[in-house]
Amino acid sequence: RAADGNAPVCGGNYIKTNYLDNDTIHNINNTDIAIGKFILPHEHRDANGNVILTSNDQITFITQQDIWNAIKKRNDFDNFVTSLLNDAIDCTAEPVTLDFSGTTLTATSGVSVNNLKTGRVPKSCLTPTLNENWQDNLLYAKCTSANCLTVNGGSCNGVVIFPGERNTSQARNTNTQKNTWSNYLEDTPSAANLTTFTTGATPFAGTPSFSGATVYLGVSPSTDIFACIPPPSPTPSP
Repeated sequence: RAADGNAPVCGGNYIKTNYLDNDTIHNINNTDIAIGKFILPHEHRDANGNVILTSNDQITFITQQDIWNAIKKRNDFDNFVTSLLNDAIDCTAEPVTLDFSGTTLTATSGVSVNNLKTGRVPKSCLTPTLNENWQDNLLYAKCTSANCLTVNGGSCNGVVIFPGERNTSQARNTNTQKNTWSNYLEDTPSAANLTTFTTGATPFAGTPSFSGATVYLGVSPSTDIFACIPPPSPTPSP
C-alpha cells in the first residue's frame, strides 16, 4: 500500500486490490465493487476444523446526514456560508429556476411575483466549483423596481437566502421536494419569509450569519440566513 502520489491527504493509493480481498476459493471478489453489491466477510474451515477467515472486509454506509453533521461542526463553515452569500450579492445575473429531472441541473428564468423575481442563484455566480454544489440551497429574490424590499428593516434591492438545516417537516430528496419552497423556507412567529418569498411581498427577517444563529456543539439551526443586496450606488453628478 505504498503511496503513489494520488492520495496526498490520507497517503497510500487508490488501487482497490491493495485493500479489498479476492477469495478465489469461494468466488468472492470484493475488489469488484459493482453498484448494489455488499462487501461481507467470509470464513470457512480447514481439514482440521479450524476457522480460516479468507475475507475480512467489512462495509458501513455513510449517509448524507452523516456528512452534513461533520460539515456543520467545522469552525470555518460560517465563513463558507458568508462567501456563498457574498458571491450572490455581487452577481448581476437574474435568479433562475432549476430542473432537477436530469443528471445535471438545467437552469431557466426565475419566477416573477409582484415586485420580485425569485428563484435560485445562477451557477455562474458561484466560484469555485465547490460552491456550485450548494446552488440548490441558495435562494435569490431581486426587485423589479429599485429597493422594493427590506431585510431586517433595512432597504434592499434584493435578498439572498441560505435556508438553514431542514426541520422535521421538511424534505429535500426528490425533485418535487426540491422544487417546493416550503421545504426550504418557513413562516415563524417572528417572520413570514415563506409567504414573502412566494407572494412577492417585501419584508424579510432573519439572522445575518450562520454563527449568529447560535450554533451550539455543532448543532445547526433551522432558521434561514439572509443577506441584503444593497441599493444601487447613486450616480454621481456631472
